[in-house]
Amino acid sequence: MVLLSPTLKVPVKAMRRLHDAPGTTLELLVVATGERHCAGIDLASGALVRGWSPSRVDQRLRPYDVVLVTVADDPDLLPDPAEPDAIVIAPASLATWREGRRDA
Repeated sequence: MVLLSPTLKVPVKAMRRLHDAPGTTLELLVVATGERHCAGIDLASGALVRGWSPSRVDQRLRPYDVVLVTVADDPDLLPDPAEPDAIVIAPASLATWREGRRDA
């Protein structure tokens, strides 16, 4: 579907959106991890996501690993709720497999 922007005179493609409703499972390509968060690219939408967890994140995760996370409903866990890329992930929702760097 191609849309015409009212201010631009060129066609603009409709962008894929991140579905972050509680209970949704996301497939993330890991970029970085911290003690309680995992930053990655959502493979369905291409959006950058920083998932915050109430439990410790497995520190064996490395860049280019692919993880499955479930979006949780606990906004109090976010350090700054105004950050649009931050979501809360359910504890122990990480399942992983390695993706070759070339494949990524």
